[in-house]
Amino acid sequence: AKYSLSRIIFHILSITLGLLFLFSAFSKTIPISLFIDNIYNRFSITYQAASMLERFIIGFEAGLGVLLIIGLYGKWRWVLYSVFGLLVAFTAFILVIWIQEGNEADCGCMGEMVKLNPMWSIIKNIVMLVMVIFLILKDRKKESTSRYYFAWIIPVIFICYPFIFVPGELGIDKMYAA
Repeated sequence: AKYSLSRIIFHILSITLGLLFLFSAFSKTIPISLFIDNIYNRFSITYQAASMLERFIIGFEAGLGVLLIIGLYGKWRWVLYSVFGLLVAFTAFILVIWIQEGNEADCGCMGEMVKLNPMWSIIKNIVMLVMVIFLILKDRKKESTSRYYFAWIIPVIFICYPFIFVPGELGIDKMYAA
């Protein structure tokens, strides 16, 4: 048997995580203004900076999702470590919301399609963190140089995509106004 049960579970977890990341990214674009407002209202940054940060997060999340689905983790498994780091950052953000606003708040983590209070968001993220840890520990592939370079292209494309194709006023010139 070429594929053991462990390898099948590995691929199922990678694809599941990838689909969750893709769903999370794209659900934040419907409508995009709600997630921008979410960032703007919780951080001391300009609306334009919130708009840019939001588009970067959506693109990076979508790019990582695609890489997880196709099982391309890049040199030194940077994709898996990036997913881990993003989940830790999201969990810290949700924890702050929970402390400041209570468990009735909605972090907007899954866009408007799935409303999660902070407690369920954190539980979801812990489950996803366990999945990523499993993938990091069980990944045995050696990435070739061409696959390594290809892995970088996908997130770059997805990070650029929301800036180009998701409507909304970025007002980048206003960000630097006095």
